[in-house]
Amino acid sequence: AGQVRRYYEPASPEDDVLIFESRFEGGNLRRAIQIYPSEYDLILRPDINTRGHTQWYYFSVENMRPNRKYKFNLI
Repeated sequence: AGQVRRYYEPASPEDDVLIFESRFEGGNLRRAIQIYPSEYDLILRPDINTRGHTQWYYFSVENMRPNRKYKFNLI
C-alpha cells in the first residue's frame, strides 16, 4: 500500500494554505473551506449509528506557520 496523494500541494514555500487530511481509519473531516487567510470552515461527517450527531473530530493539518493564530469553525 502506498501513501495517499494530497488533494493540495503548496505552489511555493510562501504558499500558506493549510493542508487537511482525514483519509485514514476514524478520520471524519468531509471538507475544509478556506474563508479567510487564517480561518477555515470544517465540515465533519456525522458519527456512525447516530442521527447526524458529531461528538468528536479526527483529522490532520499541515503547512501551519509558527506564531500565527488559526480559527477552525466545526460544522
